Amino acid sequence: MLKPEQIEKLAFTEAPIVLRGTPEHLVGVAELQNENDDEVLLRKLEVATKGKLSRQALLTRKLGLTRSIPPKRCCKVPLRAAVDSRTPPGEYEVELSTGAGAPKTAVLKVLPVERVQIYDNKLHLEAGPGATVMASVCIGNDGNVPVVLDTIGLVVLQEPDQICVSLQRSLAAAEGKDHHRFLDTFVRQLSEKRVDVVRVRTCGGAVSLPPGEVECVPLDFRFPANLKRGRRYIGSLSILGQGLRVQVNTVGQPGDGEERRRKKR
Repeated sequence: MLKPEQIEKLAFTEAPIVLRGTPEHLVGVAELQNENDDEVLLRKLEVATKGKLSRQALLTRKLGLTRSIPPKRCCKVPLRAAVDSRTPPGEYEVELSTGAGAPKTAVLKVLPVERVQIYDNKLHLEAGPGATVMASVCIGNDGNVPVVLDTIGLVVLQEPDQICVSLQRSLAAAEGKDHHRFLDTFVRQLSEKRVDVVRVRTCGGAVSLPPGEVECVPLDFRFPANLKRGRRYIGSLSILGQGLRVQVNTVGQPGDGEERRRKKR
């Protein structure tokens, strides 16, 4: 515990204090001068709001430290602070105090963060070749800036255990033969199972999601024409870095498309 007379001789220098980063992880450095004749162990700094930053938004009231400052020396002390995750980007002022003497103004530079949370674990869809299927996905904005959802991305589909099954069949076909037979069979197996990607975008135009808001957003899933009937596919959709598992059951029986093509001839 610092004695009152020690605290009075521990002061901030003229160097500016700036903490920069995302709302939950602001880091910076403070420079303090120890005018005592003995080493001082600094354990905390008091933090108070100032200006436009509300008291509720400031999550750090005290900065816990364990820093030894030699006598008659200046020392740089690393600082970490946090504000509410929805605090808009910008510069905010706080006051730091050692517990005595004049406080020092510090600037918090909060950076913009685009971050969403997907409240659906898995999406089950039924679709046919070339179909467009609408499904709603609940998305929350956990960042501090509005998120605009429009063109969402792509889903790469594959059958469950597609690689393993193709390997097993290729190994069986090439048993007792050279590796060229295995490679040819493996490539053919993968080629026969390959389908084009699913394209995903919001239904009816762009959706703007303010910080802290949750909305069930309707999405259009545009399936490729070479989707195989009677198959089950799995894939993953990434929305601003958050993944959503997608499972697709294709309508119709295997070979339906081929049967119709034969009837047209």
